[in-house]
Amino acid sequence: MNFTVIGIIAAVLVITIGFRKIINLFIYRLIFGEYSRRYILKFKQYTRKKPHPYCFKDDFYYHILSIQKAVSCPKHYQSNKVFDFDDLTFGTTLKETLKERGKPDCFTVSEEKEVDFGVMGYKSRMFHSNEKTLLYHFNHEYFMGEYVFSSITEETAKLVVEMLKEKFHPDVEYCKNFTIVDRAGTYVYFTDTGFYLSVKFFNKDFSTIKKILDLTKENTNNGLTPLSNIKRINN
Repeated sequence: MNFTVIGIIAAVLVITIGFRKIINLFIYRLIFGEYSRRYILKFKQYTRKKPHPYCFKDDFYYHILSIQKAVSCPKHYQSNKVFDFDDLTFGTTLKETLKERGKPDCFTVSEEKEVDFGVMGYKSRMFHSNEKTLLYHFNHEYFMGEYVFSSITEETAKLVVEMLKEKFHPDVEYCKNFTIVDRAGTYVYFTDTGFYLSVKFFNKDFSTIKKILDLTKENTNNGLTPLSNIKRINN
């Protein structure tokens, strides 16, 4: 067998394998959906890339830990209001959000097999700063929102804090981390990392949030890392 024949056979094999992967990805996307965890992880397995732009590149669990940090934050304001603003319809399914808002500008899933976390993001602009609205899902159910301000200026933090003061509590003052809580158990958690500003919001009584808080409390009391054995929230 000469080198030409060997080269042709090798090329055919490469094309066949590549075509098979394309078919498999098409089937996964058709059955499970473009924003399903199974399709995204299969896409990465075949291509070593993500099918969608990242919403963030750091550890997904870092963002989940913010729930416990918000509840235990020393700087804490109690509001007499019941907060009413966009993105507070917790429990909305991923499918419903896609139907209402359309294709997201970014989409990220946790890559651990234990739990199905995903976050979808939409671009917007506020206070002359690039901003994203992130919607966090667990098993395709929305449980936490976040406004992320990037490309910040010296004025951005001041403007965001003024907005929170006006909308949620008149005594709010700037601090790198603070929490505002309303009478219905909705938390607004402000964070200034120095690189970006974040305002997360969730309700303490929502089922997924309760499971995460119970887990982090129990693990901390037992000397474990807060999100150890996180698969328990699937129960």
